[in-house]
Amino acid sequence: MIQIQALKSVLAKAGKYVSSRSSLPVLACFLLECDGETLTIRGTDLAKDIKAVIEVKGIDPFACLVNAAKLDEFIRVVSAAEINMVLTGNHLFVSHGSGGINFPVQDANEFPPERRYSEGCDKFIIEKQTLVSLLERVSYAAATDEARPVLQGVQLSINHNVEVAATDGFRIAFDTTPRTEETKAVKLIVPASDFRLMTSHLVGPTVEVVYDDQHHVLNILDGRSQYGLTLIDGNYPDFSQIVPKFGDMLTKVKVTYYELAKALKQANVISREGTGVVRIRMSPQERPEDGVIEIEASSEESGSAAFIANATIEGAEIKFAINANFLMQAIEKADENEIEILVNQPNTPVVVKEPGSDWYCVIMPMNME
Repeated sequence: MIQIQALKSVLAKAGKYVSSRSSLPVLACFLLECDGETLTIRGTDLAKDIKAVIEVKGIDPFACLVNAAKLDEFIRVVSAAEINMVLTGNHLFVSHGSGGINFPVQDANEFPPERRYSEGCDKFIIEKQTLVSLLERVSYAAATDEARPVLQGVQLSINHNVEVAATDGFRIAFDTTPRTEETKAVKLIVPASDFRLMTSHLVGPTVEVVYDDQHHVLNILDGRSQYGLTLIDGNYPDFSQIVPKFGDMLTKVKVTYYELAKALKQANVISREGTGVVRIRMSPQERPEDGVIEIEASSEESGSAAFIANATIEGAEIKFAINANFLMQAIEKADENEIEILVNQPNTPVVVKEPGSDWYCVIMPMNME
């Protein structure tokens, strides 16, 4: 018998890894393999895949392919605590106390083989929450345009640190965490959307990341589940040439998330009806802690808006224009309540960062006209 809750949990995740639109019918299926003690469930769309193992009792060994959507739909509405599976000929009978469904199946050998890895490929162990946090704080800056596949990825750099970076050509987000293991330095480009999906399914306190840049694959091992994806082949832009030196910035602002987000969200009611751009003036006062940030927006159809936020401002007064959504997305990723904004000139990159943190987001300004 199979515990229904364990099966529901696995199928709910595994369904995200199959493809219902592929010309290959097997990609719309789960591969089920039972050895009498465990049931292994695999799903793939060739770009990403999942393999999960759950315990079973009293089920004869079998292997087959079954339609993923239909099996998941059935299991989700089953109220029994346990279900049984029996393979007979070309059908898998999935049943419980009050009945069951005979699912047509395909030959298990038709399913794509598991990913290949080079001997001695590199790996490292990382806390799940650290990996999730790293990705959340940069992946929003990845491109969504399919014409730029490299920029749809997150650059994962592994050396004495684990570093992540993403850019869509208009902004750059970066974060890092130290590590203890010694491995060769490598830079990988991981599809941002698939990486986010994988990390959202992790449950263990720590996970093992296995990567093979020769075969362009990466796996995350999480207890009795493993997730794999195909890396993006290409050269990631050298964003270090664009990131300004933080210590050389002429205007330095410290503001609470609440103050800035409140003004920005209100101004965005107008800006989103137009170009999505807000104009920001940062005005230092005699006492730095009395500084004022003015945020303005206008739209021919919706009118105009002006709001202020209190801040600590050091340096010269400056006015610049910026994409409101880009700035909002950046400040929402800050872990701390206080945010730093660094600016040089109206036409130079704007830096959003946290005091004492390695995380930052660099946003290109917009035309003031």
